[in-house]
Amino acid sequence: MSNAQMEVLETETWSDLGLDAAEDENDVRTKRGGGKKKLLLSATALMLAGGCILYTLHARQLRAAKGLTAAELSGKWVLSSSALSQFPGVLKQSVQFSGNDVKGTTIIRADSPAGTDHLPFPDHTVDSVVESGDGYKLTAAWHGTFKVLSGGRVDLTIGKADYTLRATLNPKTHGITFSHDLLLVGGAKTLYTSG
Repeated sequence: MSNAQMEVLETETWSDLGLDAAEDENDVRTKRGGGKKKLLLSATALMLAGGCILYTLHARQLRAAKGLTAAELSGKWVLSSSALSQFPGVLKQSVQFSGNDVKGTTIIRADSPAGTDHLPFPDHTVDSVVESGDGYKLTAAWHGTFKVLSGGRVDLTIGKADYTLRATLNPKTHGITFSHDLLLVGGAKTLYTSG
């Protein structure tokens, strides 16, 4: 290849890079390195954004795993109507947490064994059973004790039954979801709303 051909080839190469033929090789390296710097800065920004997202998700999981406190659990809670559908014959249930005590009221249909099938009674936890004037409903008042454990777990003792369930507080809906019901036998997760 002749010198003239090499100059043309060199000029084309410089032109392809958007450089003048007069610029030296060090300028070319600097401009090429600028693209690498931009790429490195972009990758760093992406990694930082990803880290922030992961941190936010992890912080939410930690808050959820922390569960609820005894103060958050304190008060009156009513079994939601959607959760009641798991327990045929049970018309209503409410519970109240105070100190280490839990008290509840469960209303069932008196004319159906389906309601009593879900109750762990009779035992000493029943404070009273009252029949409605029309004989359609039975209201059972009951009591027990509870202790809030770490990780959103609640230890309950109701009568002879001693068990632990997982509880998750949802401050937006003012509800608590339990891994299964506090008292009623059978069913899956249950939602109680502030009542």
